[in-house]
Amino acid sequence: MIDRSDKRSEPPPDLEERRAGERHLACFPAHIQRNSGSTRMALIRDLSVTGALLLTRADLKVGETIRLSLYLREDATEAVPASGHVVRFEDREAERAEVWHHCAAIHFDEPLRGHEDEIRALAQRQAELGVPTD
Repeated sequence: MIDRSDKRSEPPPDLEERRAGERHLACFPAHIQRNSGSTRMALIRDLSVTGALLLTRADLKVGETIRLSLYLREDATEAVPASGHVVRFEDREAERAEVWHHCAAIHFDEPLRGHEDEIRALAQRQAELGVPTD
């Protein structure tokens, strides 16, 4: 059982094996909307059809439900909606936390079926641009 009162949590040892979708390195903007109604910016670090790793300034809690607006398309004019819950949340190392102070792993309530090609194309465009992988 996850202790939902503690915002920091270690991932289960089999988290990587449980991710059902292929993970794509991507750096693109997203909005996080919390149940309280507040909306914050985030940066997607990697993405699959089943979840995402976010860089954020929002102080999220493990188990918290959030809604995301993901800007997958090249023109970034239309967002793909997703909802999910925080399965891991941690502070980033000080030397890497200039803007984005936290890292949050999100598991989507429903897989982003039908968006696999967009996710793959986004990752490919960014790889061609030389987006850093560290």
